[in-house]
Amino acid sequence: MTEKREARRVLIGTYKAVLDGSVVSYMLKRGPRCRHARLEVTRETGLTAVIPRRYDMKRLPAFLEANKRWILYALREYCSPTARIAEKPNHDNKVPYLGEYLEIIYKDDADGIYPVKIEGNKLVVSAVPSGDGLLITALEKWYRKEAANLIREKADKISTHMGLSYHRTVIKRMRSRWGSCSVKGNLNFNWKLVLLPETVIDYVIIHELTHLKEMNHGRKFWELVAKECPDWRERRKWLTKNGREFVAALYNGHVW
Repeated sequence: MTEKREARRVLIGTYKAVLDGSVVSYMLKRGPRCRHARLEVTRETGLTAVIPRRYDMKRLPAFLEANKRWILYALREYCSPTARIAEKPNHDNKVPYLGEYLEIIYKDDADGIYPVKIEGNKLVVSAVPSGDGLLITALEKWYRKEAANLIREKADKISTHMGLSYHRTVIKRMRSRWGSCSVKGNLNFNWKLVLLPETVIDYVIIHELTHLKEMNHGRKFWELVAKECPDWRERRKWLTKNGREFVAALYNGHVW
């Protein structure tokens, strides 16, 4: 999760896969420092699968299939020439927040001071003109604000407990990471972390704060993480298995 430049990758070739009836082209690269297979999507190159040196190629189709929801929404978001903002999310009229799902309730109250707010287990959205994407813009603005407040509060509390200090935190859209730490002591976090359980958010923050001491993923790094978060393996496993699914549930095939 550091911002350290990665060793040069080797292009193996360009391939195609069929995911939910859609033919998806992707580049396959081998990463010298890559320990696990991972996926990246950019507007310039489309989908790229990066695999370790000794990766069993027979596992690749299952890996792509397991991540097909994330792949398809990411390609729509960043690569589709007709990508547009959806009028409304549609996951059974629910959206994820802190590991749970909130039912969206629309109210005809365009003059409300807070166009989006939580009431119990519901997310109340004041009615605004939605033809140009203003409704979704209001939702994303709310998510970003919630993420900024929560993550910064947690980062301050956890860093104090760890006896560390950082320069600043930045909450932003990140394409393939949940967080990063720079050599200047800046912490960057993906605003979509707010979709996930707080225990997982805490793990990501601890992970990045630990990079202030160890800018690598060596044994010492994980020992420091374990000191603050003994069950970090379980939290990381949950993030790897479910993180993208929560994001995909938010998008539900739309782009916003």
